[in-house]
Amino acid sequence: MQIEPTVSQAFATLETAFHTDFLSRLPSRHNLMYRQFLERQFMLRIGTSLAALPESVDRLWIAHLLRRYLRRDLGLDTCPDLPTELPRFLWPRGYELPRVDVVALSEQIEALWEPAPDPPCIAERNLFKLETLLHLRPAETALIELAYAASPDGWPQSDSDTFEPDQNALHAVLMCLNWRDLAERDHVFSVLLGVSPQDAAALLANPATLLALHLIDNTDWHRGNGAFAYAVATEKLFAVLETQYLTHAAMLADLQSLPFDRCLDPDDMPEGMLYEYMPPLVADAYIAARQSRHLTVEQLAALVHWQTGMTVTAESVQALASQLDFETVCRALAQAVLDCRRADAVVKPLTLLKALYAAA
Repeated sequence: MQIEPTVSQAFATLETAFHTDFLSRLPSRHNLMYRQFLERQFMLRIGTSLAALPESVDRLWIAHLLRRYLRRDLGLDTCPDLPTELPRFLWPRGYELPRVDVVALSEQIEALWEPAPDPPCIAERNLFKLETLLHLRPAETALIELAYAASPDGWPQSDSDTFEPDQNALHAVLMCLNWRDLAERDHVFSVLLGVSPQDAAALLANPATLLALHLIDNTDWHRGNGAFAYAVATEKLFAVLETQYLTHAAMLADLQSLPFDRCLDPDDMPEGMLYEYMPPLVADAYIAARQSRHLTVEQLAALVHWQTGMTVTAESVQALASQLDFETVCRALAQAVLDCRRADAVVKPLTLLKALYAAA
């Protein structure tokens, strides 16, 4: 049967406009609308709290990004040009950004309102399933939403009115959000996630659920240079949110699985580069995995922290010297965290230690 030429042409147009990766399926329009809704929600939240952020050139730059993103709501007839499209390190010495009244801008943004997305999409439903199955805290759910909305990946390559070229404004804003100390960091994330500073601090102190299950990228998390580093979505997060699961068991199976780790491939990540991206002991653990060697106690303790954000001492795993390999450790940690959260329990170092000893 020959396909109607107009149908073939329509599909080719869609494939070009919404292409994200050669091997990936076309993104769901409703998922894209949901990401837009989340991005706008976070931008409004940042805008209403703009005046409370630490005063710096970053806050002023964020104000310019907000004005451009919310131009229609703010009654601007044309899209305002950003003061400079150059990266900051290429700005002329002594360059000063045009001033913006951040207090007045915050008040304007506070008056804006955003309706809930309709209809519910696969990603929204799957996030609710994650909340239910893993008993996610509000801060954890909000961080997943932030990572999903802020990722520059997965958007259609289209200049249409629906998906505009500056839709990655949230990513640009997060790249500007920094802090001088932990108190400021907790304040920034309380604003971003809509939770108390105490809840934000608790999440940042115990990110085991999001890191061990590989929903947030742990390499960026541990580098921690700015707000976006703590909210880098992984390919696994996109897969879990955008797959239409028939059963909860199918979702749990995907959560339990380990995604491909490009750091294990010498062609993707040469040995020298490992030591640039990671602490030495973690890089040593990856080298041991490449050479099919078991881990020393120092490498094991470092890998546990890398995979979960939680600390165990070398002394506590002394009896496991040269008994566990890299993959066994990662699988044991992921399963332990999954079981713990399904039971609505808090992941603790003892939880991880029990899993490691059981796996030995």
